[in-house]
Amino acid sequence: MLGLTFAKGALIWTILEGPTGMVLGILCGIVFAILCWYLPYKEKTNRSTYKFVIIFSLSALAIFGSHRAELESSGPILVLTLAFVAGLGWRKLGTEIGATDPGTIGWGMLALLIGVAFRIATSFVVVMGASLTAWERLFIAIAWLPKATVQAAIGSQALDHVLQHGGDDIDHIRGQQVVTLAVMAILLTAPLGAVAVRFAGPRLLAKCQPKP
Repeated sequence: MLGLTFAKGALIWTILEGPTGMVLGILCGIVFAILCWYLPYKEKTNRSTYKFVIIFSLSALAIFGSHRAELESSGPILVLTLAFVAGLGWRKLGTEIGATDPGTIGWGMLALLIGVAFRIATSFVVVMGASLTAWERLFIAIAWLPKATVQAAIGSQALDHVLQHGGDDIDHIRGQQVVTLAVMAILLTAPLGAVAVRFAGPRLLAKCQPKP
């Protein structure tokens, strides 16, 4: 719609640009994903790190390359297709973690709830010295609810360490549990935190009047 609204070229190309970009993004995403099925090769150690680097690099290439080629819609479509198809291929080849233990989910959710509760309480307390109202301190505590950056960055380190140093079965299970808890923390707190901030902001924060 933005392309149609602010089009500067021929009308026929403006109309075809959106569908063309989508089809091109899907096709290139599939090609890149098939390449990812065989990279890195199975004997490579620390494969999860290499997978991340490959996916990130190809995604960045897609976004900036589509902008350079003036096909803005193809970049995001390519990234989504690449991640989806690559994940299907890795799972089919048996290179991903298997079924998740229900006990890990249950205890993990309990540990996550306890940790988030302490995190919110601590965030509320540490800003008590500032000139903020109780509602503003509560909003700060809510804004600290999402957890994603650290979990995404180092969530797989324990499992990578076990795979590199040849740990036993118990070590593998523990490494997989750490990855599961890291992913769970992201999936639960990130969207809930975004919704909570969106809902609480207009209700807890005072609107400042602009100075004349």
